[in-house]
Amino acid sequence: MLIKTQGYDKFRVYILKLLDNVYKQVGFIDKVGDPQLTVFTRIDVLNWACDFDHEDCVMNAVQQFKNWRNTPNPDVNNPISPNLKSVVYCTAIRVGGQSEWEFAWQRYRGTNVGSEKDLLLQSLACTREIWLLNRFLDWAVTENSGIRKQDATRVFGSVSSNIVGQPLTFNYFRNKWTHLREYFGTSLSTVNNIIKSATRGISTSYELRDLMEFAKEHIDELGTATRTIQQAVERAESNIRWLGNNHGTIRDWLQRNTA
Repeated sequence: MLIKTQGYDKFRVYILKLLDNVYKQVGFIDKVGDPQLTVFTRIDVLNWACDFDHEDCVMNAVQQFKNWRNTPNPDVNNPISPNLKSVVYCTAIRVGGQSEWEFAWQRYRGTNVGSEKDLLLQSLACTREIWLLNRFLDWAVTENSGIRKQDATRVFGSVSSNIVGQPLTFNYFRNKWTHLREYFGTSLSTVNNIIKSATRGISTSYELRDLMEFAKEHIDELGTATRTIQQAVERAESNIRWLGNNHGTIRDWLQRNTA
């Protein structure tokens, strides 16, 4: 929630300061014989570091993804360590553009390995290109697009976890409500999960107002989704209260401790 607020820059500086020493200790490269604890620590640290734009972390992730792209027959030959695929894929796609996204999409279409397919689908949502995210959501609810209907909730959940994608997912859900109901038909759990994904990041009064207006406008169509919408409103109200009660204190503390 802090990412939308004044003072987030100080929070980022503080987190990177905490990570710097341990990042230097574990490094970016998996080494043969690394203790399991080091492997797990590296995965966690790199995910945090790259997510907060640690310069060396981002540079290494981009380079490893580039090496993969330049590998002959990349569907078969992937030089990226399995432990680092998640952070490398997501970071390279996030700071890259259409070419990185399309490369990952082709690998998603080409692999028959379930775990790799899931990882690529999740990583495709890391892009900051709004038009790519919007197209990704469209494909998730389009027959024969390459994305299975049962994976649509994974797409919506991943896109909504992206700071750029969160409001996009919320607006998509509101604007495409009729299509979503028609596409998923009797799959009520899927629709409910999409609602949860699209609304979980709401933390401002104007977003809450839009949600309540949507609920009022479609009250006769919601059916079993009525309770899910009510829970989304309650969660948004809780988020707004929490920020109202704590943001000032957190901002002032960060100001003092990152000077």
